[in-house]
Amino acid sequence: MIIAFPAGLLFDDCVSRGVLPQNTQQIDLPLGLQFWPEASKQLAQADFSLGNMWQAMMDGLVESKMVLC
Repeated sequence: MIIAFPAGLLFDDCVSRGVLPQNTQQIDLPLGLQFWPEASKQLAQADFSLGNMWQAMMDGLVESKMVLC
């Protein structure tokens, strides 16, 4: 958070001055989106089994080897 917040402000300033281009991957959310009902519906469909949690943890460790080493 200590690095992320000032970096975000710096990038926003660079975009507003035209040094960096706008984010082309930005999506517009539909009007009237109810976040919490949609989030709880999606979480109810998720599989939080021990095997999936273990696989997610192992994938994270394997994919972060560049950061950790």
